[in-house]
Order: sequence, then C-alpha cells, then structure tokens
Amino acid sequence: MYLISFYNRPGPVMRARQTEGRRFLLTKTLRVMKLTAFILFVFCMYASAKGVSQTITLSGKDISIKEVFTAIKKQTNYLAAYSGDVLQLPKFHTLHVKDMRLPDFLDLILKDLPLKYTIENKTILISKKNEENLPRMALQEKVVLAEVSGKVTNARGEPLPGVSVTIKGAANKGTLTDGGGAYSLNVPVNSTLIFSYIGFITQEIFVGNQSVVNVELSEETKALNEVVVTAMGIRRSRRELSYSVTEVKGDEFTSARMNNVANALTGKVAGLDATQANTGVGASSRVIIRGNTSLNGNQQPLYVVDGMPITNFYRGPVASAADDMPLNVDGGDGVASINPDDIASISVLKGGAAAALYGSQAANGVVLITTKKGYAQKGVGIEITSDANIGMPSVFPNYQYVYGQGNDGVKPATPAAALSSGRLAFGAKMDGSQVLQFDGVERPYSPVTVKQNILNFYQTSQNITNTVALNAGNQNLRMRLSFSDLRARDQLPNSGYGKKIINLNVSGKMGKNDFITVESGVQYNIIQGTNRP
Repeated sequence: MYLISFYNRPGPVMRARQTEGRRFLLTKTLRVMKLTAFILFVFCMYASAKGVSQTITLSGKDISIKEVFTAIKKQTNYLAAYSGDVLQLPKFHTLHVKDMRLPDFLDLILKDLPLKYTIENKTILISKKNEENLPRMALQEKVVLAEVSGKVTNARGEPLPGVSVTIKGAANKGTLTDGGGAYSLNVPVNSTLIFSYIGFITQEIFVGNQSVVNVELSEETKALNEVVVTAMGIRRSRRELSYSVTEVKGDEFTSARMNNVANALTGKVAGLDATQANTGVGASSRVIIRGNTSLNGNQQPLYVVDGMPITNFYRGPVASAADDMPLNVDGGDGVASINPDDIASISVLKGGAAAALYGSQAANGVVLITTKKGYAQKGVGIEITSDANIGMPSVFPNYQYVYGQGNDGVKPATPAAALSSGRLAFGAKMDGSQVLQFDGVERPYSPVTVKQNILNFYQTSQNITNTVALNAGNQNLRMRLSFSDLRARDQLPNSGYGKKIINLNVSGKMGKNDFITVESGVQYNIIQGTNRP
C-alpha cells in the first residue's frame, strides 16, 4: 500500500496578497496608536492648562492681604498657606482686576512685597524672599520709617494727656500722649494715625510726608446734651439738673417681660429696690428708693403716668363673706395695670428736690411713666408683639422620712395632741404602729408611700402676652390705639391671672405756630384673678 500526499504551494499572486494584508493591518494599528497618544496628550495639556487658568475678579479699596487670599479661595478653591506675620503687611490702597489668571494675579499683588509663591496641588505656598533677591525699591519701602511727633489739645488749646495714638491697620502699634499732650511715633510712609480719647470725637489724620502733626480734638457733646423727662413732664438737659434722674427706655421692659412693670426696674436704676410679693402671677410690687425714709409704714414712691398721679395702694386684704374675717389675699397694685408695650420711657426722680412739684406725696420719690404716642406717617402702622414665658420651681426643701408627727420625740396620744402638733415632725421614729389622729381615727405611723410628693403638686407656669397696636397721624394730629391680652397660669394648681388692656392716646397741635397742644389718653382694664395665693 502506498500513501500519497499532496502539498499545494501558494503561487506568486497569493503571496503578494498576503503580504499586502499584513501591511494594511500594521498600518491601521499604528494609526490607532498615534491617535490614542494624541488624545492623551491633548487631555493632559487641557488638565494642566485648566489648573493654571483659574481667573480672579476683585475690586475695592483698603483691601488686606487676608481678604485677598479669602477671595482666591472663594473663586478658585485654591487654599493659601502663609505665616502669621504676613497679615501685618499694609493694605492695598486700590485694587481692580477682572478675569485675571491666577499666576498673573499673584505676580501682581506680590511684586512689591517681600514674598514669593509656589502652587502645589491646589495649595498656594506663600514664603519670604531672600533679602538679596529683593528689588531695591522694595528694600527701601521695607526699612524706611518716618518719625512723626506733635501735640494734642482740646478746643481751648489745653493739652490732653493720655490720648491714644495708633497706626491705622496696626492697632498694636501706638503710643500715648504725655502730661503736656506731646507724642512721638515711628510710622511707615503714607500712614494714617488715629487719635482717640474718652469724651472726645475720634479723629483720623493722613500723615503723608509730614513730620509734625498737631491735633485738636472736639468734645463729644451728644452724651452731655442728653434730655430726660422731669417733673410735670418737662424735658430738660441732664447736665442742667441739680438732682439725680435716671431714665430707662421702654424696650428694656419688653426684652425681659414682667407681669408687673415695677418689678422690671430692679437692676436698671441705682438705689432702687423692687421686691415682688410671693403671691403668684398677679402679685403686687414693693418699690423703695434710697432705703426707708419714714416710720409710717408707707415707703412707696409716687407713680405718675403721662402727668397724672395714680393710686398704687396694695389691694388687700379682703373680708370673707362667711365670718367677716380678713383674708390675706394679694389683689395686686395700680402699676400692674400698665402694659409694658405701651411704655416709651420711665424716669425715676430721687430726693426731695426732684419731686418737690408733687408735694408731700412724693416724699419717697417719683416714678414718671411716659406712654407711647402716635407718630406722623403715611397710612396706618401696625405693631404686633407676642411673648411667652414658662417656669417651674427650681429649689425644694429636703424632707426627712425618719421621724413622724409629734413633739419632743413623743407620738400624739390624743386628738388634741395630734391637732396641736399639726405638721411638726419632732415625734418618735416612725415604726408603722397605729396612732390616733386629730379626727379620732387611728392611722399607721409611717412615712408617705410617695417620696417628694410635693413635685406632683406644683405645675409649670405660663405667661402668654399678645399686643396689637395701630399708629396713624400727620404733623398736626397723631393717634395710637393698642390692645393687650395677658393670660397667665400660676405654679399653684387652679390659680390663674388674666389681664386685658385697651389704651388710646390722641395728641394734636392747634393755633398759629402750634402754640396749643392737646393730649388725651384713655385706658380700659379688665383684670381677673382666680384663686390668688
């Protein structure tokens, strides 16, 4: 048997076609590789260009270096790292750039400063230049200081000692004038000096190239010419008075609201002591000015509302309908019926000279209350005020649960003994035995099952006040109408207090040159107390 195999060799045409196919495939592969490399190159260039093509827009005057770095971070998200002494550099007097590249902007602001920068991973590193690499102009500006001296006087030419002289922008660099009002200070070129003194207007003076700067400070007359309300509603300058007058603005009584406005005077007037009676939300107030002044028991000042004295006597005690026995109940006082939202100011007149116009009733001082009036405006103005306060007892007595009712370590043996010992806990140690009580019934001589049961007795107090006021008027006629509603719940159960106040004030000017002024005020109160303590 013979095995015959045949081998078909490609001809010249076939070999040429195969060679051409391999060349085409190689050429196509090279083209794809070149295109990929070009795209990667363009992408890298774009990313690199984007990293340095952030733009800055900044415009203003007297801009500090810290404000510049803050603007860079906000606009480019680049963080500047620098040492603390960089912040002591002078401010840029005028800076105005728009859409400037970040490197160009940094070159601009640092070209005359002894600083250089590098950018690494979105962080701008600010460092000091070497002294030998600084431009000559920058070196000169860095070391040149001008000695400025002068004298500070008042309007009468009298020297002022102790005047503070500081360099603007460098508050920690300055000096004080001596006993003759003279000063001397080394300041940078083109600096501004600030002269300040208590009771005088602060002045800023640009030094420039001056070596001597004399300053005349003017007195600040605003505080000296303060006007207060005195007796009979007369307004006078405070420095013209020979007696003590303290004025408190009305907004101070609404920021920390009290149901009785007299209690809010505590801590606001020197020499005045206001004490609230411990009788709940509608309690009266006891006000004493400069201590006790008489022995007749009445130490209260005279209250005058818009020039009209009011009665502020303590309303209580009241008689019981059952046995005509007086009940120790606090019915409030007159000043408690005034709404704090209606008060414009309160002036306290201290001493006999201040209250002489009101006679003997003002021997203990005078509290002048001026209510709000309408003001000229277009249309009708509306004021809405809401206030809510809550409270609870903060301190409780620490009760003992070892000894029971009785006296001298002895249990009560009869109803009379139990009645006489009452709430006294000076008996024997409680042992759970049966003991006769005041009603003739024997009960266990043991502590209550619920300790600190007093916590279950008191409740959270609530004071909610809402006021609505309308203002209207023109130059000749003004009006203010207000309505206030106070709803208070006491810490004692079943005890509350409500107060509704309607107040109307109308003022008008008549005659030639407005020589006649007419004012009228009407107030209507509805006060209701439930189970007053």
